[in-house]
Amino acid sequence: MKRFAALVMIVMLFGAALMLMRKPARVVAATETEPAATLTIVPVVAAPPTATPPFPAVIPVYCTVTGDLHLRTQPNTDAAVITWLKAGDVVTRMYNSWDGWVAVSTADGMSGYAHGNWLTCR
Repeated sequence: MKRFAALVMIVMLFGAALMLMRKPARVVAATETEPAATLTIVPVVAAPPTATPPFPAVIPVYCTVTGDLHLRTQPNTDAAVITWLKAGDVVTRMYNSWDGWVAVSTADGMSGYAHGNWLTCR
């Protein structure tokens, strides 16, 4: 959960940095030949950043289920069961949780927690 909170904080900081990089619209004053009430607003568009993002791209990690187990809504055995994972199924590891639990997603789009004792990740 701490890693998830840290990831959310990084995304929020990155968004705030992008907002600070935006330049406000520039107002061009009227000239002597134009009426004083006429103003032209010219938006200034900032060039896209050329630097690399503050964190590397996420590389998917695939795990094979080594024994039948439940995919659960929370990382504990009291949590509700989403589906049954069978030995040989392949899931994508999203992040490691605590006490051996791993957040995973299945090929058909379901996400939840499975215990790492029953997963072999490569």
